[in-house]
Amino acid sequence: MFQNKLYVHSPKTGDRFYEIPLEIGTISGFFGRKDHTEMFLRFDSFLTPGIIYYVDFKGIQPSHQVKLKEIRRTHLKGVDTSKFTIKQVFCKSKDGTKIPLYIVHNKNLILNGDTPALLNGYGGFNIAEMPHFSVSRILFLDNFKGVFALANLRGGSEYGEEWHEGGMREQKQNVFDDFIAAAEYLINDNYTSPKR
Repeated sequence: MFQNKLYVHSPKTGDRFYEIPLEIGTISGFFGRKDHTEMFLRFDSFLTPGIIYYVDFKGIQPSHQVKLKEIRRTHLKGVDTSKFTIKQVFCKSKDGTKIPLYIVHNKNLILNGDTPALLNGYGGFNIAEMPHFSVSRILFLDNFKGVFALANLRGGSEYGEEWHEGGMREQKQNVFDDFIAAAEYLINDNYTSPKR
């Protein structure tokens, strides 16, 4: 699964203590000093315009799970993002490679193939397509009752250098095959249809 995760490790041994749970999204910045126990981080997702969290690691222990404290949250006036859901699935490309696909839609979506869909993907130049907020996408979801999907195509940096090289030069066709596989997944699972 390709998404940002936040783990707490022992400052002495480096052993992993636990994961701090986050929704599917992107940690886009850490702010703090290595000689302090406090840290701030910025998080956003397909449905969250931005949250600043604060955490204090003072006295960290494996049995003492630290909590993120929400300091500030950006809201989009007039749109209730709680009515949408995000999931990640994997579709098979032409050569059998599993391609990650994020799907965002209304929780009450009826899978009948009659929903407009917006599929996005970029497989090139070692650039990772991360879950992030977009006003235009959320307005599409809300006003057109649509489905948004983001395919992590080969050629990007989502899974390291091998993933990147799998979508470049002589392998560039893989990028197009991956995108087609994502579109076919949305059609075959009745999220949308070619006419939509």
